[in-house]
Amino acid sequence: MKLHEDNEVFTELVAVTAETIGLPQVYVEKDYWVTKALKHLSESTHAGDVVFKGGTSLSKAYRLIDRFSEDIDLAVLVGDAGNTTDAARKKLVKGVESVVTQGLTYLKEDARESKGSKYRKTVYRYPRSVDGDDFGQASSELLVEVNAFTRPEPFESRELQTLIAEVFTKKNETDLT
Repeated sequence: MKLHEDNEVFTELVAVTAETIGLPQVYVEKDYWVTKALKHLSESTHAGDVVFKGGTSLSKAYRLIDRFSEDIDLAVLVGDAGNTTDAARKKLVKGVESVVTQGLTYLKEDARESKGSKYRKTVYRYPRSVDGDDFGQASSELLVEVNAFTRPEPFESRELQTLIAEVFTKKNETDLT
């Protein structure tokens, strides 16, 4: 997933996708970065240790609710992967955050930030290619939450795509997964 590396093509794909599905371009672009962050996680050694949870997961993975990807809410599977001590959990939580946020810019001292031994809530900026600030109730930053004190059940592996990939796969234009 490297569509963003050709800015001209990327902004055109964002525009066409936004027009096709009736969402603002800024939402389509943010969805791309949310999905890219999750792809980093799925390709990492932490993939089996973490569950993507919350409203964004219900929207992205199951289409159960009509909601825009606002944040990435992850739960470390406590008791798995030898993470039963506080030190091990803290290390795993930080490691997961590090993998997910590759290519993003950390926003120090953001008011939404919160960190503890079993929890990290941090804010990142993603590279913006499209103009506009029509985020509605969403924000132009990416909120990443990782915790090691809940175990969401049931859970299962699901394949995710960007909104761009969904639109262009349906059009049989190209495989943009």
